[in-house]
Amino acid sequence: MSPKAKPTAAPTPFDDDFPMATNRQAPAAKKREMSRRAARRWLIAIGVGVVGIAVVAGGSLLLQQREEPAPVLSTDLVDSDGKALAMASITTWLGQDPAPVPGGVLLSWDGVDTTPAPTATPGMSDREVSALPGYAVELHHFTIRDGQGYLYEASVQVESNELLGSRVAGHPSLLRIAPDAPTGEAWGQHVVWPGWETASAPEPVEEAVQAWAAAFTSGDPKALRLVVGDPDTTHSYMPVGIALGASVEIAESALPIPADGEDAPTDTMLVRVNLNALLGAQATPAPGESKKSSLMTYDLLVTGADTGSPRVVSWGGAGTGTSLEPYSVAVTGRDVGPAQDATISGETPAPTAAPEATTAPAPTPTP
Repeated sequence: MSPKAKPTAAPTPFDDDFPMATNRQAPAAKKREMSRRAARRWLIAIGVGVVGIAVVAGGSLLLQQREEPAPVLSTDLVDSDGKALAMASITTWLGQDPAPVPGGVLLSWDGVDTTPAPTATPGMSDREVSALPGYAVELHHFTIRDGQGYLYEASVQVESNELLGSRVAGHPSLLRIAPDAPTGEAWGQHVVWPGWETASAPEPVEEAVQAWAAAFTSGDPKALRLVVGDPDTTHSYMPVGIALGASVEIAESALPIPADGEDAPTDTMLVRVNLNALLGAQATPAPGESKKSSLMTYDLLVTGADTGSPRVVSWGGAGTGTSLEPYSVAVTGRDVGPAQDATISGETPAPTAAPEATTAPAPTPTP
């Protein structure tokens, strides 16, 4: 006979496991339910967002993998894997007999266009992969001048591989360059320095230019520094050398164009000069002939142009005028050495004897 089950007491609201019904209409219950629903919505939104980001990222990666090979990369490199081979090829080609370009002279290497070696990408067929070249392609550009002065653009294709080296593909190509338009109305108004207007150089400026030219061709750094008038004792200036007779003439001069409503500044002037000088020794001329020199053009920055003691405080090649700043060509922190020996040329300088100007080159022929 089984033992009699012990009666259990009825659960009370104070018991932990008392089954309590929730009053869903109570304000607290409503608030909890709204919080739970909002949390569910946020979880769903976050989940959808994560999935969306994953899909976008995967698609972007797939598109990157399916991109076409790198396009032609045009550069102005000073060097490349196939440069030496291309130059040797064009030089050999020009030297053939008969010459492909009579009297042809290689003037310059003008850069290279490089197409990197393509690589296989996902989705390519075996046939497409097998057809990919295993080398980069370089197209080298040159400028050639013939015996009559006409200009040509030549190109040489070179194939380059890191392991195998380089090889020339085919023969050079040759394209005639159109001649430049003659000086005339087509060129419009001649502007030497944008933002500056032509003005005559006063006599003190002319004297300052003469003093600069004498010091610049004296071979003496100290003499040039004194002419410049730089107050910084750590600065030195390099003369171009020592000239056996030199002359200078002003070709252009200009003042800054003033802003509207302002007076024209007259204390700073740009001057373009032609320096006629002979640097170094020259063979003794035949009877009846005189020594020749070379013309050089410079832009000069002159301060104190409206005073009685202007100075040339900076200089550079033609076209640098607007970028010049006072004392910008000074050499700092280095000993530029003593004055150049006047006998280095083998002769005694004769500064009072201006050399004969070099004959101007003949104009480019018209085709």
